[in-house]
Amino acid sequence: MSKKGGFLKGLGIGAAVAGVAALLFAPKSGKETREDIHQVFGEAKDQLSQGLDKIKDASVRVKDDSVKETKELMKRAEKLKERMNELTLRMSSATGLAKIELEDEARGLMEEAKSVIAELKALGEKIGDSTQREVKQLGKDAAKSANKLKTSVAPAKKTPAKKPAAKKTTTSSRGAKK
Repeated sequence: MSKKGGFLKGLGIGAAVAGVAALLFAPKSGKETREDIHQVFGEAKDQLSQGLDKIKDASVRVKDDSVKETKELMKRAEKLKERMNELTLRMSSATGLAKIELEDEARGLMEEAKSVIAELKALGEKIGDSTQREVKQLGKDAAKSANKLKTSVAPAKKTPAKKPAAKKTTTSSRGAKK
């Protein structure tokens, strides 16, 4: 999550710097420029705050999606571990037919352990995919915010004033201007 926060922070700072640079080169009075800079910093701060809130919300969503499943798998893994420990103790004192039965039980526990491990792996991939989706969406939101901020601080382009049309002169047959 720290990479997302760093990205958004950098994006916000970059947008603010670009906005300030645009304002400083705009042909305005000092007072107007200071007011614009103040406004740009306020907007950048708001955008950064919104971005951080989105990161927090995304973290909660990813966490909530995985906590319940993770707890259930961890309980299953703990119970399995306890059963394996008990089986190991029983096997150390067993002989003959009892030992063969315990070995069969051990094979069953090993299959169950493989299943739990596969489920943990699948859950890890699911959490990773969910995190990637959240990061992509946050990146899109941050880019939109930066573009919005950039366009809000871009100086208005001045159109050059039109020059009055020159008077047409005509010449007579003698070459004198009228």
